[in-house]
Amino acid sequence: MSHPARSLQEELAGEVHVITEACDNYNIYFNVYEELSQKPTEEEFEIYRDELTYLRQFLIYILELKSDVNLSEQNIESLSQKY
Repeated sequence: MSHPARSLQEELAGEVHVITEACDNYNIYFNVYEELSQKPTEEEFEIYRDELTYLRQFLIYILELKSDVNLSEQNIESLSQKY
């Protein structure tokens, strides 16, 4: 049975992948920060840190949404088999 939950699951999985890659890039940046020859200003550094915080929070939200959609998809499948 085809329903919107399936395509939403795929879209959310793609979004999780993109956000995870972005978080990884920020983490790599912060890990090599001390070795940079041209360091950002304090203001730029704070912006990058805030962006990483935002991305992590957004990732948690997307993962929870993905979990809810998965549960809904299972319920749809179960109900469609019953009726």
